[in-house]
Amino acid sequence: MVVEPTNLEETGSVAVSTAGGGALKVGEVARMLRCHPSTVYRMLRRKELRAFKLGSDWRFLRDDLESWMRHAAALNANPTSSAPQ
Repeated sequence: MVVEPTNLEETGSVAVSTAGGGALKVGEVARMLRCHPSTVYRMLRRKELRAFKLGSDWRFLRDDLESWMRHAAALNANPTSSAPQ
């Protein structure tokens, strides 16, 4: 992961760049999906979203989430498409 001098978010003692492909927190994902954070946790339990744990907190890669959003939009446009394996 590249740490850039702009758009840095302090996460404990590690600075992580959220520009381009950084890790997102549950609240940030909820805002992007326009849903409640509990919905994001429910999607995690159902394994609908890819994520990883950083300590006790969940993190989502921006690229993975944007890919999921594009796929979900395509499914809504064409409901006969099958889900990815």
